[in-house]
Amino acid sequence: MLRSLLTGNSILKILITSYLTFLSGFLNGQNTEAVKYNNAIVGQQHKVVPHIVRFFETHAKHGCSLEKAMKEKERIETMLDKGILKVQAMKPYYGNDSLRQSALKWLKIYKRTFDVDFETAIPLLSKKEKTEVDKQKLRTIQEGLFEEEDKIDEEFEQAQWAFVKKYNLKMVELPLEPSR
Repeated sequence: MLRSLLTGNSILKILITSYLTFLSGFLNGQNTEAVKYNNAIVGQQHKVVPHIVRFFETHAKHGCSLEKAMKEKERIETMLDKGILKVQAMKPYYGNDSLRQSALKWLKIYKRTFDVDFETAIPLLSKKEKTEVDKQKLRTIQEGLFEEEDKIDEEFEQAQWAFVKKYNLKMVELPLEPSR
């Protein structure tokens, strides 16, 4: 997801389907408790992802003022904080805590990214003319984020698939709603 913001490409990396995937509780034989548990976790990610995507699209493709970008960054940080608190408050599902822990890690990595990395990147991205030093700083941030993002996306996807298999569930992909 971060690739487009930092490189300025016009095409966004599509978020991994697994954390945009809800489980359908309406299919025969589904454990509706497990479905609700998964959906509560994924729902927290689903609430914030459209805003993150819009932030990247707006800032990378069209640019915006530093003030506007920083306000939107703070709004997304607040959303991430709320999601973290809600997922932290959940109990493990009958002793199974890998899905919840993986979701917390995902939320916290994006929170840290907005708190720390974007605090540096946004002012640089807002500059109309970037120096070579600016471009190098952005590349350094980008490279660190790519590795971290790929790892946490994969970890969450594996945790969700393990949960699905353990409780014999069926995943249903739902499209993202545009942020408002």
